[in-house]
Amino acid sequence: MVKKEEKRKSIILRKKGYSLNEISKKLELNKTTVSLWVRDIKLNDNARKRLEKRRLIRYKMSEETKRKIRATHKRLYAEGVLSPPNNRNSYHTKLEKEIKSKIETFFDTKNLLPEKINGIWFDFVNESFIIEYTINKTEGISNAIKRFKEIKMEKRKKFLVCPRKYFGIVRRKRLDEVGTTFINLDIIPNL
Repeated sequence: MVKKEEKRKSIILRKKGYSLNEISKKLELNKTTVSLWVRDIKLNDNARKRLEKRRLIRYKMSEETKRKIRATHKRLYAEGVLSPPNNRNSYHTKLEKEIKSKIETFFDTKNLLPEKINGIWFDFVNESFIIEYTINKTEGISNAIKRFKEIKMEKRKKFLVCPRKYFGIVRRKRLDEVGTTFINLDIIPNL
């Protein structure tokens, strides 16, 4: 009996233009259940307009929120407080400042920051260089080469810093194809 009443209420709310999430929260039901109950309901113009208006409001809010978050993250990256999301384990993030300092010294440059280029994060970037660093023997090097392939047309000089023992002829050819230079990790002092 209770289920029939809940189903009736969910159908009424759907006809008024409520979303599945709104109905499930309002009636404290599972979203899948609500979806099954209201899937055959035809929405009138007012209901469609209400749903579209709510979607646009959510989209605008999410874009605004994303913009604020990106600005905050960029500031925190610049201050060295936060590391970008690059799927590295904690060992890497603890060493990141030291690595950055040594790479800046090696390349005789400053202001290397993590940067997103074409939607892909790179470890150390400035106006002249794009530098990826990895000590992961297989996955890290292959992923770095894939990331460089995505920005092949980028005019800045591109470098991959990694141990020589993990870098063979095939990988070197793949790196040459994407216009990136390999730097042997062993020649960078104390790294």
